[in-house]
Formats: sequence, structure tokens, C-alpha cells
Amino acid sequence: MNVMTSVNKRYSTRYYDTNKKINENDMQLILEAGRKAPNGFGIEAWLFYVIDGDKSNLRKLCWDQEHVETSSHVIAMAYYNKDYIDKNQDFVTDKYIKSNINRTYKDIQSYLTDQYLREQTFFAASQMVLQATDLGIGSVVVGGYEDKEPIEDLIGMDRSISTLSILITMGYALDSEPKIRYNRDLSEIVRRVTL
Repeated sequence: MNVMTSVNKRYSTRYYDTNKKINENDMQLILEAGRKAPNGFGIEAWLFYVIDGDKSNLRKLCWDQEHVETSSHVIAMAYYNKDYIDKNQDFVTDKYIKSNINRTYKDIQSYLTDQYLREQTFFAASQMVLQATDLGIGSVVVGGYEDKEPIEDLIGMDRSISTLSILITMGYALDSEPKIRYNRDLSEIVRRVTL
């Protein structure tokens, strides 16, 4: 499948087949797609928590959205906190040394706000859902939850290191689910600028 085929085929899967689970090989491909996503300064300041099993308590923390519980897996996207990176600058410099990049932590320090670090996880999430679509796996990117701290506690996230960004539910869609997407016409959303 080419990229545009996956883009056109992807939609938010609200009803999952609870009898089908994502196998480990497919999950590894999905995670690899996230790992290879574009990211600021190439430091990969993200963590992916893969959640399976009984997700009923997670559902309660996510505005009682059914697909959170019925999905095969939920991937919690987290980012390394700015404070953690500041205290562990080798997190960045070791990666630069391995990548043969002539840059220091001081060169990028002012750019690495928590907001900036959170935004990087969105690139990984986008590539993960497209890879899942290519494998015939449905997904929903979930930002609907009241408070991130109870979710972080539930999945054992150390808040001194990282912070929850978003969740992605994944699984196999029920055949009866409508697969219709309506998008605005390009003429409504594109503005061309020549400088």
C-alpha cells in the first residue's frame, strides 16, 4: 500500500472487534514507524507505553469512551520533560555523538520547552496510525480525558521523567462500522503565498 492509500483509508475506528488482538510483529512495525518519525533536533524525546489487558479503568479516565476499553491496545504517547532533559543533558549529547552531529546541548536548550517536546509526539502518532492502517488495523487518536495525572499513575509513568501527551487506541474494526470520511475541499483550506 502506498502512503496516499493509507491516508485515504484511515478513519477514527470507534467500534473494535474484541475477539481480535494485534500480534506482536504488527505492533513492532507500528512502534518502529513512530520511532522513525521526524523530531526536533533528532533527539527522539518520547516514550511509547503499550497498554493491553483490562482497560476498563483507563476508559473511566477517558470520558468513558468505549473504544478505549474495547481496543486491542492503547499506546500512550509521552515526552521527556524539559526539567529531566536539563538535568540529564547526556540524553541529548550521547545521541549527537552517535549520530556524528556537531552540536551541543547548549545550542538547542532554549528551544526545548515542554510544549515543543509534546508537539514532537504528534509526528510519531501520525506515522503510527498510518502504519496501522497499512496493516488493516484501525485507530483513534485520543485527547479526550479530564486529567493526565490519573492516567500517568494508572500506567506507572514516572512524572519526574515524562508527561503524557496523547493516547492512541488500536484494533480491528467491526465490519458493520461505516467507513465514510468527509473532508473540506482543498480550495477551502489552502492559501498559496509567493514571497
